[in-house]
Amino acid sequence: FSINERLVLTGSWKFGHMNMVAVAAANVGGIYLDWDERLKTNRLRDVVSHCGGDVSTKQFHDPVKLAPGAPVGGFRLGSTVVMVFEVPKDNFKWSVNVGDKIKVGETLGLVE
Repeated sequence: FSINERLVLTGSWKFGHMNMVAVAAANVGGIYLDWDERLKTNRLRDVVSHCGGDVSTKQFHDPVKLAPGAPVGGFRLGSTVVMVFEVPKDNFKWSVNVGDKIKVGETLGLVE
């Protein structure tokens, strides 16, 4: 498989809006979600969007609620995740620094 894939999860948490983007690089075997067995990525029969195919969209009508630190999904091989989220501006303290390598389950920051 030679195409980069993206899976964008959009939602909210108690401090505002959040997005999690799973970026599966070339030759990564696919992205999966722990709560959606029907999600299929990395299929040879798909025509990718930049080659004239469509972008797939799915809305979960029943909100998926996850506890802090709960598993979301993953990659069949490794890749990267981009997190974009709102935080309280007065009392949020980052637990990581710019350039740090973050592993699954590590705390990104705390509300004090």
